[in-house]
Amino acid sequence: MLFSVFRGKLIFFYGNAHYGWVKISVSSNSSIITVHELAMNLTVGQAIDICQTTGGGNVGLENVSLEDKVSIKSTFNEAFVNVTPDLISGTVDIVSLSGQVVKTYTISDVDNSFSFDGISEGIYTIAAKFNSGLVTKRIYVK
Repeated sequence: MLFSVFRGKLIFFYGNAHYGWVKISVSSNSSIITVHELAMNLTVGQAIDICQTTGGGNVGLENVSLEDKVSIKSTFNEAFVNVTPDLISGTVDIVSLSGQVVKTYTISDVDNSFSFDGISEGIYTIAAKFNSGLVTKRIYVK
């Protein structure tokens, strides 16, 4: 995969088959990369103009799946939920194996961390809920 930057846009070339671009921003400490826009021409070998998002078989950000907009990672003591800006204000439930919601948190930023203080040791599900759907991940709390 080849990359190029043009007018603040990261342009990617997937092999010799598909062409596309991604507009991203990177935090000052390089720990966060946010995808603002993207598109790829689905027609093999056909070009795509920078900033073009419609027509000709192109796919824009609105077609990115919810699972690609949410990242859930955890340690034994806390969870880290990263989301794209359009998902801020969703909620995160910590759910026991019996289906009981033991804690609920609000997503207030693109980077969120939630403590497991007061939660008993065991296996739980993190359920990140948004108007557009649900993303879940099994975790172990120690």
